[in-house]
Amino acid sequence: MSDQPILTINGLCVEAVGRNGITPLLNDVAVSLQRGRMRGLMGETGSGKSMTAKSIVGLLPQGVRSTAGSITLEEQELIGLSESAWRSIRGASIGMVFQNPRTALYPMITVQKQMANVVSSHKDGHHRSGASGTKLPPRTLGRHGSTRRHCDRTDPQTQRLDC
Repeated sequence: MSDQPILTINGLCVEAVGRNGITPLLNDVAVSLQRGRMRGLMGETGSGKSMTAKSIVGLLPQGVRSTAGSITLEEQELIGLSESAWRSIRGASIGMVFQNPRTALYPMITVQKQMANVVSSHKDGHHRSGASGTKLPPRTLGRHGSTRRHCDRTDPQTQRLDC
């Protein structure tokens, strides 16, 4: 295993711009991750764990921006990438498991169709709604029925879906 980090964050600063001005959210975050290793982000509520993760995968909310620092994945700078460049990276090289699956899934579409859309968008390089050519094996989504909508599931079923 190489000592070279696969992911490096140096001096990351993130701020929110709103009606009341600019609010700093992250200041000088530094983290590295070696290939084949895990690292946890721990902290109190509001300490910046989720904002750091969203920065890494390029999913900062509207009105939030990186103002300084660097995030590199396998020597590629991630800050400032276009959305089309992100589409080739997300899901293929990097991804995120959101804290609350009930807000990460759209309640009016079956889980299988949502997962098929994700697979199809990364396989084809672009998203097509209702990716009809992508079929997932039934066991991919567990025994709880991939044709059900996530809002019809119990909390333990939804948590297993994310895992």
